[in-house]
Amino acid sequence: MSSLRKMVMSVLFLVSFMAVNLYSLGYVAVNGDTTLQHDVFDTCFVINVSGTSSNYVSLNLNNHIIWGPGQGIGVGVNVIGKTNVQIINGTIRGFNTGILFKAGGNVEVYNVSMNSVNYGIFDSACYSPYINCCTINSGVMGVFLSESNDAQVNNCDLFYGSYGLYVQACSGLIVRKTDCCYNSSGYGMYLNGAPWVEVSGCTFEENTTGVKMENTWGGLFMDYQTDQGVYRTLMKYNSNMGLYIKGANNQYNTFNHCDMRSNTGSNIVDQGSNNTFTNCDY
Repeated sequence: MSSLRKMVMSVLFLVSFMAVNLYSLGYVAVNGDTTLQHDVFDTCFVINVSGTSSNYVSLNLNNHIIWGPGQGIGVGVNVIGKTNVQIINGTIRGFNTGILFKAGGNVEVYNVSMNSVNYGIFDSACYSPYINCCTINSGVMGVFLSESNDAQVNNCDLFYGSYGLYVQACSGLIVRKTDCCYNSSGYGMYLNGAPWVEVSGCTFEENTTGVKMENTWGGLFMDYQTDQGVYRTLMKYNSNMGLYIKGANNQYNTFNHCDMRSNTGSNIVDQGSNNTFTNCDY
Protein backbone atom coordinates (compact mmCIF):
# COMPACT_ATOMS: atom_id res chain seq x y z
CA MET A 1 0.00 0.00 0.00
CA SER A 2 1.37 3.40 -0.90
CA SER A 3 2.34 5.84 1.83
CA LEU A 4 -0.10 8.37 0.35
CA ARG A 5 -3.02 5.96 0.66
CA LYS A 6 -2.05 5.14 4.25
CA MET A 7 -1.95 8.84 5.03
CA VAL A 8 -5.36 9.42 3.44
CA MET A 9 -6.93 6.55 5.39
CA SER A 10 -5.37 7.83 8.61
CA VAL A 11 -6.89 11.25 7.99
CA LEU A 12 -10.29 9.67 7.30
CA PHE A 13 -10.09 7.78 10.58
CA LEU A 14 -9.12 10.87 12.55
CA VAL A 15 -11.97 12.84 11.01
CA SER A 16 -14.42 10.12 12.02
CA PHE A 17 -12.98 9.74 15.51
CA MET A 18 -12.48 13.39 16.35
CA ALA A 19 -15.77 14.65 14.94
CA VAL A 20 -17.54 13.62 18.17
CA ASN A 21 -15.72 16.48 19.89
CA LEU A 22 -16.82 19.09 17.38
CA TYR A 23 -20.43 19.12 18.56
CA SER A 24 -22.00 19.10 21.98
CA LEU A 25 -23.19 15.50 21.99
CA GLY A 26 -24.52 13.74 25.03
CA TYR A 27 -22.40 10.86 26.30
CA VAL A 28 -23.59 7.51 27.57
CA ALA A 29 -21.02 5.09 29.01
CA VAL A 30 -21.97 1.47 28.44
CA ASN A 31 -20.52 -0.54 31.32
CA GLY A 32 -22.55 -3.71 30.83
CA ASP A 33 -25.52 -5.07 28.92
CA THR A 34 -27.74 -2.14 27.95
CA THR A 35 -31.20 -2.10 26.32
CA LEU A 36 -32.78 1.11 25.05
CA GLN A 37 -36.34 1.85 26.16
CA HIS A 38 -36.94 4.79 23.81
CA ASP A 39 -35.33 6.78 21.00
CA VAL A 40 -32.25 8.77 21.97
CA PHE A 41 -31.21 12.15 20.53
CA ASP A 42 -27.80 13.81 20.06
CA THR A 43 -26.04 11.11 22.06
CA CYS A 44 -22.87 9.07 21.59
CA PHE A 45 -22.73 5.65 23.23
CA VAL A 46 -19.23 4.60 24.33
CA ILE A 47 -18.58 0.95 25.13
CA ASN A 48 -16.28 0.97 28.16
CA VAL A 49 -15.99 -2.75 28.94
CA SER A 50 -15.16 -5.99 27.17
CA GLY A 51 -17.17 -9.17 27.33
CA THR A 52 -15.99 -12.77 27.20
CA SER A 53 -16.13 -15.29 24.39
CA SER A 54 -19.20 -16.87 26.01
CA ASN A 55 -20.85 -13.68 27.28
CA TYR A 56 -20.72 -10.66 24.99
CA VAL A 57 -21.41 -7.15 26.25
CA SER A 58 -24.58 -6.14 24.40
CA LEU A 59 -25.98 -2.77 23.37
CA ASN A 60 -29.52 -3.67 22.32
CA LEU A 61 -31.24 -0.79 20.53
CA ASN A 62 -34.50 -2.67 21.02
CA ASN A 63 -35.98 -1.38 17.73
CA HIS A 64 -35.32 2.24 18.72
CA ILE A 65 -33.28 4.96 16.99
CA ILE A 66 -30.10 6.71 18.03
CA TRP A 67 -30.54 10.12 16.40
CA GLY A 68 -27.48 12.25 15.74
CA PRO A 69 -27.23 16.01 15.16
CA GLY A 70 -26.91 15.59 11.37
CA GLN A 71 -24.97 13.75 8.71
CA GLY A 72 -21.25 14.47 8.99
CA ILE A 73 -21.16 15.11 12.76
CA GLY A 74 -20.06 12.77 15.52
CA VAL A 75 -20.12 9.04 16.16
CA GLY A 76 -23.19 7.04 17.17
CA VAL A 77 -21.47 4.13 18.95
CA ASN A 78 -17.77 4.24 19.85
CA VAL A 79 -15.90 0.99 20.59
CA ILE A 80 -12.14 1.41 21.09
CA GLY A 81 -9.86 -1.35 22.32
CA LYS A 82 -12.70 -3.61 23.47
CA THR A 83 -13.47 -7.24 22.67
CA ASN A 84 -16.58 -9.43 22.63
CA VAL A 85 -19.09 -6.64 22.07
CA GLN A 86 -22.37 -6.75 20.14
CA ILE A 87 -24.64 -3.97 18.88
CA ILE A 88 -28.05 -5.21 17.77
CA ASN A 89 -31.63 -4.48 16.70
CA GLY A 90 -32.25 -0.86 15.82
CA THR A 91 -31.36 2.20 13.79
CA ILE A 92 -28.55 4.77 13.89
CA ARG A 93 -28.90 7.93 11.84
CA GLY A 94 -27.57 11.45 11.46
CA PHE A 95 -23.87 11.06 12.32
CA ASN A 96 -20.54 11.19 10.56
CA THR A 97 -19.93 7.57 11.58
CA GLY A 98 -22.62 5.18 12.74
CA ILE A 99 -20.36 2.68 14.55
CA LEU A 100 -16.62 3.08 15.08
CA PHE A 101 -14.39 0.12 15.99
CA LYS A 102 -10.72 0.76 16.74
CA ALA A 103 -8.42 -2.08 17.85
CA GLY A 104 -9.99 -4.81 19.96
CA GLY A 105 -11.84 -7.66 18.27
CA ASN A 106 -14.64 -10.22 18.17
CA VAL A 107 -17.31 -7.58 17.66
CA GLU A 108 -20.76 -8.11 16.17
CA VAL A 109 -23.30 -5.81 14.53
CA TYR A 110 -26.61 -7.52 13.88
CA ASN A 111 -29.87 -6.20 12.46
CA VAL A 112 -28.89 -2.52 12.57
CA SER A 113 -29.95 0.02 9.94
CA MET A 114 -28.01 3.22 9.33
CA ASN A 115 -29.15 6.26 7.39
CA SER A 116 -27.86 9.80 6.90
CA VAL A 117 -24.31 8.82 7.83
CA ASN A 118 -21.07 9.33 5.91
CA TYR A 119 -19.60 6.06 7.19
CA GLY A 120 -21.82 3.24 8.38
CA ILE A 121 -19.32 0.94 10.10
CA PHE A 122 -15.70 2.11 10.31
CA ASP A 123 -13.37 -0.65 11.51
CA SER A 124 -9.66 0.03 11.97
CA ALA A 125 -7.48 -2.83 13.24
CA CYS A 126 -10.33 -4.56 15.06
CA TYR A 127 -10.06 -8.27 14.30
CA SER A 128 -12.94 -10.66 13.57
CA PRO A 129 -15.80 -8.20 13.11
CA TYR A 130 -19.08 -9.94 12.27
CA ILE A 131 -21.57 -7.76 10.41
CA ASN A 132 -24.87 -9.44 9.70
CA CYS A 133 -28.32 -8.40 8.46
CA CYS A 134 -27.52 -4.68 8.30
CA THR A 135 -28.86 -2.09 5.88
CA ILE A 136 -26.61 0.94 5.44
CA ASN A 137 -27.32 3.94 3.24
CA SER A 138 -24.16 6.03 3.46
CA GLY A 139 -22.74 9.17 1.94
CA VAL A 140 -19.19 7.81 1.61
CA MET A 141 -18.73 4.17 2.70
CA GLY A 142 -21.16 1.57 3.93
CA VAL A 143 -18.52 -0.61 5.61
CA PHE A 144 -14.81 0.26 5.87
CA LEU A 145 -12.38 -2.46 6.98
CA SER A 146 -8.66 -1.78 7.48
CA GLU A 147 -6.28 -4.32 9.03
CA SER A 148 -9.36 -6.16 10.27
CA ASN A 149 -8.55 -9.79 9.62
CA ASP A 150 -11.12 -12.59 9.53
CA ALA A 151 -14.06 -10.25 9.02
CA GLN A 152 -17.48 -11.47 7.90
CA VAL A 153 -20.14 -9.43 6.12
CA ASN A 154 -23.31 -11.43 5.60
CA ASN A 155 -26.85 -10.65 4.43
CA CYS A 156 -26.27 -6.90 4.25
CA ASP A 157 -27.42 -4.11 1.91
CA LEU A 158 -24.78 -1.40 1.41
CA PHE A 159 -26.26 1.33 -0.78
CA TYR A 160 -25.88 4.91 -2.01
CA GLY A 161 -22.31 5.74 -0.96
CA SER A 162 -19.10 6.13 -2.92
CA TYR A 163 -18.16 2.62 -1.77
CA GLY A 164 -20.46 -0.10 -0.54
CA LEU A 165 -17.68 -2.20 1.00
CA TYR A 166 -14.09 -0.86 1.18
CA VAL A 167 -11.42 -3.33 2.29
CA GLN A 168 -7.69 -2.68 2.70
CA ALA A 169 -4.89 -4.76 4.22
CA CYS A 170 -7.25 -7.49 5.47
CA SER A 171 -7.01 -11.24 5.05
CA GLY A 172 -9.58 -13.96 5.58
CA LEU A 173 -12.61 -11.85 4.64
CA ILE A 174 -15.90 -13.65 3.95
CA VAL A 175 -18.73 -11.82 2.17
CA ARG A 176 -21.99 -13.70 1.60
CA LYS A 177 -25.45 -12.78 0.36
CA THR A 178 -24.58 -9.09 0.48
CA ASP A 179 -25.77 -6.49 -2.03
CA CYS A 180 -23.61 -3.45 -2.75
CA CYS A 181 -25.66 -1.38 -5.18
CA TYR A 182 -26.40 2.21 -6.25
CA ASN A 183 -22.97 3.46 -5.20
CA SER A 184 -23.12 5.67 -8.23
CA SER A 185 -19.89 7.61 -7.69
CA GLY A 186 -17.65 4.64 -6.93
CA TYR A 187 -17.47 0.90 -6.32
CA GLY A 188 -19.73 -1.79 -4.99
CA MET A 189 -16.74 -3.52 -3.40
CA TYR A 190 -13.11 -2.32 -3.41
CA LEU A 191 -10.40 -4.76 -2.35
CA ASN A 192 -6.89 -3.39 -1.82
CA GLY A 193 -4.32 -5.79 -0.38
CA ALA A 194 -6.90 -8.37 0.65
CA PRO A 195 -5.72 -11.96 0.16
CA TRP A 196 -7.75 -15.04 1.06
CA VAL A 197 -11.20 -13.61 0.45
CA GLU A 198 -14.39 -15.56 -0.21
CA VAL A 199 -17.35 -13.89 -1.91
CA SER A 200 -20.54 -15.81 -2.63
CA GLY A 201 -24.11 -15.04 -3.55
CA CYS A 202 -23.58 -11.27 -3.71
CA THR A 203 -24.88 -8.58 -6.05
CA PHE A 204 -22.83 -5.59 -7.22
CA GLU A 205 -25.14 -3.63 -9.50
CA GLU A 206 -25.72 -0.02 -10.57
CA ASN A 207 -22.42 1.27 -9.21
CA THR A 208 -19.75 2.98 -11.27
CA THR A 209 -17.74 -0.26 -11.07
CA GLY A 210 -19.08 -3.44 -9.49
CA VAL A 211 -15.85 -4.81 -7.99
CA LYS A 212 -12.35 -3.32 -8.09
CA MET A 213 -9.26 -5.24 -6.98
CA GLU A 214 -5.73 -4.00 -6.30
CA ASN A 215 -2.82 -5.85 -4.70
CA THR A 216 -4.99 -8.90 -4.17
CA TRP A 217 -3.43 -12.27 -4.81
CA GLY A 218 -3.51 -15.92 -3.94
CA GLY A 219 -7.03 -16.50 -2.79
CA LEU A 220 -9.99 -14.41 -3.89
CA PHE A 221 -12.58 -17.11 -4.45
CA MET A 222 -15.84 -15.90 -5.92
CA ASP A 223 -18.40 -18.64 -6.32
CA TYR A 224 -21.83 -19.87 -5.44
CA GLN A 225 -22.45 -22.60 -2.86
CA THR A 226 -25.44 -24.78 -3.57
CA ASP A 227 -25.33 -26.50 -0.19
CA GLN A 228 -26.11 -23.16 1.45
CA GLY A 229 -28.69 -22.15 -1.15
CA VAL A 230 -26.42 -19.32 -2.31
CA TYR A 231 -26.38 -18.62 -6.02
CA ARG A 232 -24.18 -16.82 -8.47
CA THR A 233 -22.53 -13.48 -7.77
CA LEU A 234 -23.71 -10.67 -10.03
CA MET A 235 -21.64 -7.74 -11.30
CA LYS A 236 -24.12 -6.20 -13.75
CA TYR A 237 -25.64 -2.92 -14.88
CA ASN A 238 -22.74 -0.81 -13.62
CA SER A 239 -22.06 2.45 -15.44
CA ASN A 240 -18.38 1.67 -16.03
CA MET A 241 -17.08 -1.87 -15.41
CA GLY A 242 -18.38 -5.04 -13.87
CA LEU A 243 -15.01 -6.31 -12.61
CA TYR A 244 -11.79 -4.27 -12.62
CA ILE A 245 -8.62 -6.17 -11.71
CA LYS A 246 -6.05 -3.36 -11.59
CA GLY A 247 -2.34 -4.14 -11.81
CA ALA A 248 -0.15 -7.10 -12.63
CA ASN A 249 0.25 -8.20 -9.01
CA ASN A 250 -3.35 -9.46 -8.80
CA GLN A 251 -2.78 -13.17 -9.33
CA TYR A 252 -4.28 -16.61 -8.78
CA ASN A 253 -7.80 -15.47 -8.03
CA THR A 254 -10.73 -17.71 -8.92
CA PHE A 255 -14.15 -16.76 -10.28
CA ASN A 256 -16.85 -19.42 -10.65
CA HIS A 257 -20.46 -19.05 -11.76
CA CYS A 258 -20.37 -15.24 -11.88
CA ASP A 259 -22.47 -13.05 -14.17
CA MET A 260 -20.67 -9.90 -15.38
CA ARG A 261 -22.85 -8.97 -18.33
CA SER A 262 -24.70 -5.79 -19.24
CA ASN A 263 -22.27 -3.20 -17.89
CA THR A 264 -22.06 0.07 -19.80
CA GLY A 265 -18.28 -0.01 -20.19
CA SER A 266 -16.26 -3.22 -19.98
CA ASN A 267 -17.65 -6.30 -18.33
CA ILE A 268 -14.15 -7.42 -17.23
CA VAL A 269 -10.80 -5.64 -17.23
CA ASP A 270 -8.13 -8.07 -16.00
CA GLN A 271 -4.61 -6.60 -15.78
CA GLY A 272 -3.40 -9.42 -13.53
CA SER A 273 -2.23 -12.92 -14.35
CA ASN A 274 -3.27 -16.48 -13.61
CA ASN A 275 -6.78 -15.45 -12.66
CA THR A 276 -9.32 -18.09 -13.68
CA PHE A 277 -12.92 -17.71 -14.81
CA THR A 278 -15.05 -20.86 -14.88
CA ASN A 279 -18.72 -21.03 -15.87
CA CYS A 280 -18.90 -17.23 -15.88
CA ASP A 281 -21.04 -15.06 -18.16
CA TYR A 282 -19.41 -11.87 -19.45
